[in-house]
Amino acid sequence: MNKIIISLALILSFSLNLSAQKNFKVQKIKKTGPPETPTRYETCALLVIYSRLKLSFDSNNRTILAVETPKAGKERYELFLRPNEKQIITIQSPGFIETNIDLRSPILGNKHVRYYKITEEQSDKNFFCFNIWAGPSYGLMSNDKIKNTDSWDLSGKISYQFHAIASYYFRKYIGFGLGIGISSYGSEISLNNFSNENNPNIKGTDKDGENYLKIVNANFTETYSLKYFDIPILIRSGNVSFNRFSFYFDIGFQYSMLLNSTYEISGTSEHKGYYPQYANVILDELPEYGYTKKNINISDDWEINKTKLSFLINTGLYIPIKEKTSISLGVSYSKGLSDLNYNKAKHRDDFIKLVGKPDKTQLNSYSIQLGLCFKF
Repeated sequence: MNKIIISLALILSFSLNLSAQKNFKVQKIKKTGPPETPTRYETCALLVIYSRLKLSFDSNNRTILAVETPKAGKERYELFLRPNEKQIITIQSPGFIETNIDLRSPILGNKHVRYYKITEEQSDKNFFCFNIWAGPSYGLMSNDKIKNTDSWDLSGKISYQFHAIASYYFRKYIGFGLGIGISSYGSEISLNNFSNENNPNIKGTDKDGENYLKIVNANFTETYSLKYFDIPILIRSGNVSFNRFSFYFDIGFQYSMLLNSTYEISGTSEHKGYYPQYANVILDELPEYGYTKKNINISDDWEINKTKLSFLINTGLYIPIKEKTSISLGVSYSKGLSDLNYNKAKHRDDFIKLVGKPDKTQLNSYSIQLGLCFKF
């Protein structure tokens, strides 16, 4: 648990540190008046940048020949570039996230001049955004007693989740979100080639009131499918930008209402009765006493709690595709806090019948989020 808390703190610190940096706003402009031509290097192309910021520049192929530092009151940078070469100019400044001017298409030619204006991007302090995302998830029931009992296994299955979140950012990098969604979970409980024939230790009472010990040979899998309607409530952080890559980190809780829950059981089961008080008699093939060998093939609804509460973490990346719209790509972790209330046996070889009532049973999931983010 301490490792999880430390990891979350590092992720949040990293996200907020990125968010604290400012963004450039780069505008291509048209200059009025007579056209200019490069004078210092007449065979070069010229990039003229107007800005009050302290800037530095680099190129993907080192094609910048010279940079004029702005003089007092001038606030003008002149970049002399070799023409006819594919170039990406990288702009840097203390406290800003670096950005690029892509000059590849069309390629600058000899004596071409282009003009740009670079300022600090003014982000809205208060704004709304709307997220929709969907993706595969890996769900897993968590129960320590079942997990730690010999011959019993717990495993997860791939399912899906879909959510829509409306968010309000009341500070530049902090907001809250409220949403709705659908999530499904799959999980399996297996008893693998179990046999206690050499050591009968499960006590029982037959229909005549006689005490005996059960001899059980069983091999089966229980497959569970659950679907919930979710209401996530989140604290949201990150630098939500719609003109560059940006990060997000969410933490909160999710209240879920059960829509349906089913199970399927398939396998084999054999029961015998061992009576040590009667000279170690073993009875089998007596259906009226339940001493039979049979195949298991059962499917039905699973009676569990109708609601659950989960702790939720989301983190990921926004990729801008147009003004006020970004693609979101991230991951999510949901930790169940509520007990599913698994306390009723479903068949004669149920964990409750053979071992006893399990511990608290919870649902956890790991999911991939792919969606869209819209700003209003």
